[in-house]
Amino acid sequence: MDSCQKKLLIHQIKDGCIYWLLIPGLVLGSGKLIDLAGNWQPFTASPFIFYCGLAFIILGCCIVAAALQNFSHSGQGTANPRRPPKILVKSGAYALCRHPMFLGYDLTAIGVILFIRSPASLWISYPVFHFGQILFLRKEERSLTKRFGPEFATYQQQVPFLIPRLFHRQQ
Repeated sequence: MDSCQKKLLIHQIKDGCIYWLLIPGLVLGSGKLIDLAGNWQPFTASPFIFYCGLAFIILGCCIVAAALQNFSHSGQGTANPRRPPKILVKSGAYALCRHPMFLGYDLTAIGVILFIRSPASLWISYPVFHFGQILFLRKEERSLTKRFGPEFATYQQQVPFLIPRLFHRQQ
């Protein structure tokens, strides 16, 4: 492995740790701190909450895995901005919404919040994070518009931003 590949690997590990460990830790930790400061009681422990959390986590992880596979196979790249897909990915999970990795990440986060039973994480920390995420995704879409031009503009018109349509009307 040459020094360029080592640097890329280090950046990928760092980026993964930030997005998969640091950010969730901040969202969950700040929520738990607000719970403690406000004396908010955790959600009632019930099988329903447990199974809902589990379903969100499983569904979220499956969507992320499918999106990563689509990037690799259809786009000939990775989710890491340092090695982006060479081709605009519009199939598979990317036919459901333009940002399926973030959708999967969001579903997983909600599942974890249900597991830790934190009302402040659900009603305060996560919405603040989600607002920042949407700002980030809007910036990313401007970049994709520059990179892929009319092809991305057409894709934007055909595929929803983050929440898949349950029913698609034929026009």
